[in-house]
Amino acid sequence: MKQIIFILTLLLASIATTAHSQENVLAEGKHRVYCELLGHGNLLGTKVKVSVDFGQKVTWNSDQHLVDSNGKKIKFNSMVDAMNYMGNFGWKFVQAYAITIGQSNVYHWLLYKDIVEESEKVEGFMTKEQFKALQSEE
Repeated sequence: MKQIIFILTLLLASIATTAHSQENVLAEGKHRVYCELLGHGNLLGTKVKVSVDFGQKVTWNSDQHLVDSNGKKIKFNSMVDAMNYMGNFGWKFVQAYAITIGQSNVYHWLLYKDIVEESEKVEGFMTKEQFKALQSEE
């Protein structure tokens, strides 16, 4: 009986701590945003191409692949490599799953970040579409 009470106490403390941390985020004027990393790799390949979905409107010629400062697509060693990259910019892991279609795997990793301004979503990294937009401004 003591063990059950102890476990329930730990559970309630955990819930209270989580709720308190969420309240602190909201008190600071922040709000939570989500993105999905989509990793594309084939069964025989060793690299993964990653695109980012913020829930934005996507057209047939949209390119949301992550690129370096030269506009070249970044190929990650794995989805964990991509998550480490995004973690450098404050993104946190929520959930992951994979779908295999033919000889290709599509990895879906859901992430979140607490931000004040919308521009913070893409702070530190760039998609091919954003790179093209910057090039056309110059």
